[in-house]
Amino acid sequence: TTRDLRKPSWAVAVKDRDNNSCTLCGSTEDLKAHHVFPVATHPWLANDLTNGITLRGECHKIVHRLPWCTRISLVKNRVVSLIDE
Repeated sequence: TTRDLRKPSWAVAVKDRDNNSCTLCGSTEDLKAHHVFPVATHPWLANDLTNGITLRGECHKIVHRLPWCTRISLVKNRVVSLIDE
């Protein structure tokens, strides 16, 4: 399965790189490592740190509801496509 392609250390490394804070809101609580391009469609990027960003749990849910979820632009490991509410 695609879940088997993910290494637990990938999530830790993504969070460490992002200073253990959400790239959207800056929170340091309830952090998740999010794949910019999903493992299901891009398995070769499953453990690529440039394909990950750190999001707070609630921000992660919001991002997954957006139509451009898989097209988030990253610049210097920060989200530059902002949520337009």
